[in-house]
Order: sequence, then C-alpha cells, then structure tokens
Amino acid sequence: MKEKYNSSITIRISGDVFPIDNFLEKIDIKPVEIYKKGEPFLRGLIQDTQPFTAWEFTINSSKFKYTDDQIEYLFQKLSPYLDTITDYQKKYNLKCETIICVRYDEYQTPGIHFEPNHINFLQKIKSSVDIDIYNLCSEK
Repeated sequence: MKEKYNSSITIRISGDVFPIDNFLEKIDIKPVEIYKKGEPFLRGLIQDTQPFTAWEFTINSSKFKYTDDQIEYLFQKLSPYLDTITDYQKKYNLKCETIICVRYDEYQTPGIHFEPNHINFLQKIKSSVDIDIYNLCSEK
C-alpha cells in the first residue's frame, strides 16, 4: 500500500569548524548525522568534500501521527540544551536551521503549528525555518 503522508523535522547546527565531539558530550542527544568539514562524501555520483561541520537531529513521522507532535517532541528534546547551543553559537559562530519536510498523497495540505515557546526557542538560537511541502498526488 502506498504511503499517504510522511514528514520529517530536522534541526541542523553548523559552522566552519567546531569541536563536534565535545558538543556531542554536552548535548547528550544522539544525532542522525554528523558532518566534518573536509571529509569526503558522494554528491550524486561526484566525489566531494564537506564544506562545513554540522550536527543534525531528525524526527521522522514513523513515530508520530501528526507533524505538530513531531515539532513538540523536537522542542522537548532540545530545550534543556538551549544554553549549550547558544554558548557554542557565540563561541564558534554557528548557524542553526530548522527544516520541516512534508510529503502527502490524497490528503489535504497538512497544517503546521508552532506554539509561542517553540517560536521563542527558535528566536533564541537564531534558527531559520525552511518548510518544504510536496503534494505527491497523481494527476487524474
């Protein structure tokens, strides 16, 4: 059966170079991805090197029925580490990005909701927010 809806929410903390191993110890959240500047990787079929160092934490829809529940879970996990994140940002000139990706088929466009405390957290870490919505419905 074809999946009708899935989404992911990622927060990426990145910079030129920063002590990511030390950051991992302090933040105590297992990332989905870690990138280190200069490491080789494949971009499609082309060998390339990572242009930055980054820590990524992603929540997928497999555990949650609604995107709003994913958003809440993400902020519950990250909120205790607000000071650590902002300290590293200041010290190493790090950038934060929040990426929400929603793919749906045969559903109405899903709503995405942020509580005031979510917006406050994003503001404190100076995170951009990128929301990608893909309608996978077949043309009839």
